[in-house]
Amino acid sequence: MDFWRAYRVLVARRWLILGVVLLTTTVVGLGILSLARKYDAQTSFGPTAEAMRAAINAGNDPKNLPVLTEDAKMEEAKRIYEQVKAPDNVYNAVLYLANARLLKQGLEESLKGSSVPGKPEALYEQGARPNYASIKYKLDPPNDGLPHKIPKDLAGSGIPKSAWTDFIYLLAVVEEKDNAISEDFISPARINETYVDLINNIEVTPLNSRDIVLSVRDRVPVKAEVLASALTAAYKSAYDDRNLTTAQSAVNYFTAQQNQAARQMSAAQSALDNFRRTHKDIFLPDQVSLAIKNKDTTRQDVDSMNVSLGDLDAQIKAKQARLVSLPRMLKHPAQADSGEISSLRDKISTLNASIAEKSAVWTDRNPEMVRMRDQLKALQNRLKKVEGSLVTTTTYTENDEYLTLDREIAKLKQSRDGLSARLARLNTVMADRAKLIADLPDTYKQSITLAGQASSAAERLQEVGKKLKASEEALELTKAQGSLEVRFWAGRNPADKHPETRALEGSVKRNWTMFIAAILLSLIGSAGVILALDFLDTSVKSAVDVERMLDVPVNGVVPRLDGPNRGMLAQVTHKLPSSPQAESYRFLGTDILLSAAGDEPFKTIMVATAKPGQGGTSTICNLAITLAQAGQTVVLVDADLRRPSLHNVFNVPNDLGLTTVLSNGKLPSDVLQRTEIENLYVMPGGPKAENAWKLLRSVKMKEVIADLQRDFDFVLFDTPSAVVFADAATLATMVDGVLLVVRANEAPSGSEMQVKNLLNKTRARIVGVVLNDMPLQQVDSARYFAHYYGTSARPEIGSTAAAASAKPALPKRGSDDEI
Repeated sequence: MDFWRAYRVLVARRWLILGVVLLTTTVVGLGILSLARKYDAQTSFGPTAEAMRAAINAGNDPKNLPVLTEDAKMEEAKRIYEQVKAPDNVYNAVLYLANARLLKQGLEESLKGSSVPGKPEALYEQGARPNYASIKYKLDPPNDGLPHKIPKDLAGSGIPKSAWTDFIYLLAVVEEKDNAISEDFISPARINETYVDLINNIEVTPLNSRDIVLSVRDRVPVKAEVLASALTAAYKSAYDDRNLTTAQSAVNYFTAQQNQAARQMSAAQSALDNFRRTHKDIFLPDQVSLAIKNKDTTRQDVDSMNVSLGDLDAQIKAKQARLVSLPRMLKHPAQADSGEISSLRDKISTLNASIAEKSAVWTDRNPEMVRMRDQLKALQNRLKKVEGSLVTTTTYTENDEYLTLDREIAKLKQSRDGLSARLARLNTVMADRAKLIADLPDTYKQSITLAGQASSAAERLQEVGKKLKASEEALELTKAQGSLEVRFWAGRNPADKHPETRALEGSVKRNWTMFIAAILLSLIGSAGVILALDFLDTSVKSAVDVERMLDVPVNGVVPRLDGPNRGMLAQVTHKLPSSPQAESYRFLGTDILLSAAGDEPFKTIMVATAKPGQGGTSTICNLAITLAQAGQTVVLVDADLRRPSLHNVFNVPNDLGLTTVLSNGKLPSDVLQRTEIENLYVMPGGPKAENAWKLLRSVKMKEVIADLQRDFDFVLFDTPSAVVFADAATLATMVDGVLLVVRANEAPSGSEMQVKNLLNKTRARIVGVVLNDMPLQQVDSARYFAHYYGTSARPEIGSTAAAASAKPALPKRGSDDEI
């Protein structure tokens, strides 16, 4: 299916597509309003900087910790993103909510100081606005250290102590809204159901390495808020506990390292003290350690100078190699000049200019050109002889590049000599210091070793102490602030140190997305179904379909004629000459005229159709009218002897006709009828024959065709259906060409190919195919027709129709009428 055909199909079905789109969007809209209306509750959180560092460094050797890059931070954020929506965290959140009421009752029993004797102190008043700070104060007062006596069975609730305040507050929010909601979705009996519903309505988005957004959707706003906050609180508790354990492990590790470093320093110091007490008579001067240090420094200087000396030697060697390739003196040969040489050169130059100027006018054979060229040759020979007799002198100058390179080499050698002298002095100093150290007793060396060990142990102890202090500060910070910082919670009421945001109707953005998706899907789906049905439809829709099916060229495409003028279809070329249908038949007539005047001319043409009602009679009639209007003499023979119709089309009598000629011996001229159209004659079918096929096969029929062919330019035959009757196949053997007619938008069912195969067996010449009854919008000439005629064609059609109404009415087209 080509693009333009698909375009025309979709344009023709545009109202159907629009109806499907409207119906689909209406159904989706009603579904959203009734079923899909949900609210989004969001929380935002992220790990603290210390928690991020601890998480990334977890499991690594504290001596070799990785660098905190942005990629590493983003990986940790993605890990948090996966853990928040993990099934275990979702289940814990639902379980904690279900057990929050039991925890609340147990905590109230443990609190003392109730204003009513015998009754526990309430953590919050039901029906009043929940206050997070108040609940937190009662569970963790700054001075009193409450709660005092926590019942042992509270440990069975599964809620971590760090999350008690969060889940009791969430319970207060639900009960403040409606206690029935609390019983409905956070009751122990509905844990699994709530878990399944929640895990299908979670959306977690890591915005960056520090900000993660959790969103929960539900039809009930307060339910969405509580579940989102519960998920955040459950994960915060687990994340805080995990990082607290990690921070405590770091403190324990560095504490052990500090104890080990302290023991090592104590042992090293004790060994040094014991050594000094044992060797009281040995004095350990500072110059020993200074000599060792200076020796090392001198060694480094010597190594550096050796490298520099090697570089200088390489540069000197390279420049000397370059110097050898350069000459020290540059030679400049010169010749003594004379006045005769200058004169000869001037004459040669002048003569060359004259020759160049005259070359544009004279040829090389011109006597004057020959004379000037001979003179030029004589002057050149004289100049060469004079120049050869002169004495050549040579002068010499110093090469600047050689001198510059020589000076650079001298400077490099001077630098090398200075460096060598310094190196010799350093080697002497280093040898002196090595001798000083070698001359020291072994006890000196041992004392220096012990002192170094003691110093290293002290430095190690100091370093570990700093790391221990940092890890203890990180532990205290984690205990005080937690490891997960919540930017805002999902909720309805503002509270101190517990910022919250209301649940918003999440259907705004999501519903627009659903509406747009519904429109696009219905649009694409309906268009796809229509194009698929059109692709599966085997009916003939275009000239390309006909040519592909029959492998025969299409001579003309006739658009459909609807409305009150349809009865004029058989004479539309005459009755409605300005109509697009008439113009289509003119194209057909022009094609026939051009083909008839070609290499294989023809004069007798019959029309053939596969089935009744495909417009064969209308086609042959309008072709005859077109050829007659073109100045050709045309006779139209009604060879449909079973049900003749041409006498009704042209309003002529049918008393005499083709059957009369074939059976009674009448001459063709005796039965021909003149029509109101100039140059057009009609031979009616005549009285009904008993055996029409026998008459058409007779020798007389061939004689009739020969007589008509002799007297007229074109002889056209109307025949019955070629599939129903054998008359058309019989007549096809006697005419020059056959014109097939196919009606558009009818399933072919193989009958057209059957007709073609039948005609091929008779060796008939198929001059082409006419595609009849095409929709106007599918015929280019009809679609562009209004651009030329506009509304001017309407009065002509109307007036012609009014004039035609004075004549006898044409028969109406029946279901099997070929007209």
